[in-house]
Amino acid sequence: PAEVTALPKFSTYPMAHEQIAALQPQLILATDQINKPTDAEVLAAVGIPTAFLSFKTLDDVSRAARKMGDWIGVEATAAAFADAFDAQLAAAASRTDTIAARPSVLMLIGEQPLYSFGKGSYIQTLVSLAGGTSITADLPTANPILSAEFVLTEPPDVIVMSARPPYDLAALLT
Repeated sequence: PAEVTALPKFSTYPMAHEQIAALQPQLILATDQINKPTDAEVLAAVGIPTAFLSFKTLDDVSRAARKMGDWIGVEATAAAFADAFDAQLAAAASRTDTIAARPSVLMLIGEQPLYSFGKGSYIQTLVSLAGGTSITADLPTANPILSAEFVLTEPPDVIVMSARPPYDLAALLT
């Protein structure tokens, strides 16, 4: 919606503390997968409370939605979202659990750095639910930053990237 696209944009990795503080938010929601606890300390020093959420499994997504609903006073809406989310995951699992030949998949958050998800991340479950096999599933680091050499050595059949434009897809693929 236009109301959302008109909002200010800033970096959360690394966190743009000054830009965030200038917005004077009542609450900041952060994840320990990307943000550091020191980010919360910096924001608390200027009076901005920061709540850290942890997403290790897909069940954590539903729990976090319910927590956020409690924090901002929309408990019923958050519960309905969490219930629908859980139902969609179950439906996806029933459609993909018998796929034998699964494509290899690389899930990235942004192109620079090549931020991904390693062993134990809920992203591995999402890739499996979508019918794929993650090339980073066995990396021991929960949130690895990949080298171009790794991607070239383990070339995936599919790359899924969550990034804000502009990004250079051609550069990623070369």
